[in-house]
Amino acid sequence: MTRASFQISAARGFDLATDAALKGPRDIETQTDPKSLEVHMDSRKCRIVILFALGVLAHAAVARAQDVELWRARAAQIPIGATVKLRTHDGVRMRAVLMAVDGSGMVVKPVARLPEPSRHLSFDSIDALDRFEDRVSFPKYIGLGAAISGTVFLILLAGAR
Repeated sequence: MTRASFQISAARGFDLATDAALKGPRDIETQTDPKSLEVHMDSRKCRIVILFALGVLAHAAVARAQDVELWRARAAQIPIGATVKLRTHDGVRMRAVLMAVDGSGMVVKPVARLPEPSRHLSFDSIDALDRFEDRVSFPKYIGLGAAISGTVFLILLAGAR
């Protein structure tokens, strides 16, 4: 036992042998050996990390299966020919026209300045899918109303002469 570890265990009020005796009926000699304690802790950490990784992977697989069903249901609700906004797992964002929906994915034709061929996107590659509705915001309505009002006012002012 090194001096630093003895000081730490002395500050706790007991040494490694006492700690090992309190933990259970294991061989005290193997537990007091710092090397065996390190190996035991390393194997415990390794098991925890492996179990955590398996849990994350299992959760991801279940979530991905649920996402596929979600995207399939959402795509079935959108009428064919509607414009959709979508994002893939690759990070590609696009506006596209929905052309067909089948069991494995959907066929979309991207809306772009230069014509692009239609694409088949599988449901497991989709990260976001929404119907695109071109809306005019309230500031645009206010600006349009002000422009029309100004034009009508100028026409009435010109007609009064």
